[in-house]
Parts: sequence; C-alpha cells; structure tokens
Amino acid sequence: MLAAQLMYHLKQALKTHQCALCGIPLPFNAEYNWQWFCNGCQKSLGIGNTSLNNDASTPTDLLDLNLTACKLNPVLKHKLYGFKFYGKKQNSHLLTGVLNHYWQSQVLSLQNNTCPAFSEVFDLSSVLVTVIPSHGNTASHMVPVAKAFAHQWRYHFDHRVFSWRRSVKPQHQLHHKHHRMNNVIGALQPAFNQWDNHTAIIIVDDLLTTGATVAAARQAIKETGQFNGRRVIGLTVAFTPM
Repeated sequence: MLAAQLMYHLKQALKTHQCALCGIPLPFNAEYNWQWFCNGCQKSLGIGNTSLNNDASTPTDLLDLNLTACKLNPVLKHKLYGFKFYGKKQNSHLLTGVLNHYWQSQVLSLQNNTCPAFSEVFDLSSVLVTVIPSHGNTASHMVPVAKAFAHQWRYHFDHRVFSWRRSVKPQHQLHHKHHRMNNVIGALQPAFNQWDNHTAIIIVDDLLTTGATVAAARQAIKETGQFNGRRVIGLTVAFTPM
C-alpha cells in the first residue's frame, strides 16, 4: 500500500499540463493539485492572489452573492472581447481557467475553515451551473465556458434554466446603472424547474458591471417561491466598474 501511494505521488509530480495563456508546461502543484496559469501569467491577468470577494455590490444576505475572479485588465480584456465579439472560440479555455483558478482558491479556503458559512455551496452533488441566454433566447456564448467549469468541479450543468419573457437591449449598449437595471428587471423567467435537488445555482457570465442581469435572474427564481433558503450565486470572469 505504501509503495502504491508513493508511486501515485511520483506520477503526479511528473505530470504536466500547459498554462492556459502562454502554453508553457506546468508541473503538478502540491498546494492546488491543478494549476491553470504560470506565475507570470497570473500576474498579467491579475489573478495571482484571489480570495472570496464581492467587488460589485454588498449582498443583503449570504444567499445573494456576486463573485468575480478579477478586475478587467488589458490582457484579459483582449482575450474576453475576442471571444465575445469576434468569435475566437479558442479563448474559452483561458476564461474557464480564470474561473477555475479563482474557484480553486475558494475551495481551499473553505477546506481550511476560513469561510465556513459557505461550505454547503461546494457540495459536489448539489450545485447547478447555468448561464443567461442571449437575446432572442439563443444559446449564450458562455455555454462552453460554464460547461467546462461545471465539468471540472463535477457540478450539474444546464443552459436552459432561464428564458427572456420580453425583448431587452444588450447591456453593453447602456451606459448608466439605472438604465441597465430597468432594462432587465422582470425580463427573465425560469424556463423550467430544475433545482429541486440542488442547494445552489451558479450563474456564470463574462463581465460584472452593475450586477443587474444576475439580480434579474435571482428575482425570477425567488418569485417562484420554490428556491427559498438556497444560494443563487453570480460568478463572472471579470469585474469592470461603469
């Protein structure tokens, strides 16, 4: 048994995969088990020291969280906008890596009992990951990112949780917070009930600016009266203030 354990750890130590940004080989990381970026790229992306944060707004209670992996910076902006607006699908791997890097730090902080209030969020059998549909109820560009994120953490994924009940303008075309809030409030509805067996829903998106879209999704779920006491978490790649 001891020999088998030693062999396992030796194989893990020799195991490599590539940095999601620059592509250099990465060794097995004893602290994180997996590492998605080299140290230099962590600094370039501004994700070197992540911790549980809520940059956009202060939640009214522990059920309402807007978590963001980092603040938008030029390197990440180039990759994210290329993915979102110019169809560079290969950038989804990097965006997923940013979310995974951030989420890993949250898992470890919970394991170390630094954030015990959120421990149930990480029950691998109880989390549902989803996205906000694109306008016209077509599939969101964030589906491959959210799906890969869910697969990494063995969460359930379904992109059909929400649908738009009325037409709205793209949020990035609106430049005032109250315009964004008015644009989406009451515009989303749960497409079907898929959360009976889940204690948390994670809504994955690319950018958090005002939190209006996630707030609208959270309101739509709570108005059903069927998700009381469960967590509705917005998880975005980056935060950029208006």
